[in-house]
Amino acid sequence: MICHQPIRLHRDPCLYVDTGEEKKQLCLKLGAEKWVDFRESADLIQEIQAATDGLGPHAAIIAAGDVGLVFLRIPLLIQCLTYRT
Repeated sequence: MICHQPIRLHRDPCLYVDTGEEKKQLCLKLGAEKWVDFRESADLIQEIQAATDGLGPHAAIIAAGDVGLVFLRIPLLIQCLTYRT
């Protein structure tokens, strides 16, 4: 959860996407405003966009134990991110 701290310093809202009740409770305890469980979600992209007022996140920090998982998630990330001026 180290990546959480710089976001909180800028006072930006945090959305966590992960799975499991234990991780959810930890993220909420650390100050996450929104939580999406990717295993329980029927439409992950729609839930992420809804949690960010329909706009998608400004940025994303991907932390995975396997670099292969990161590359699998890049297309999903691109669908969720939106360009803002």
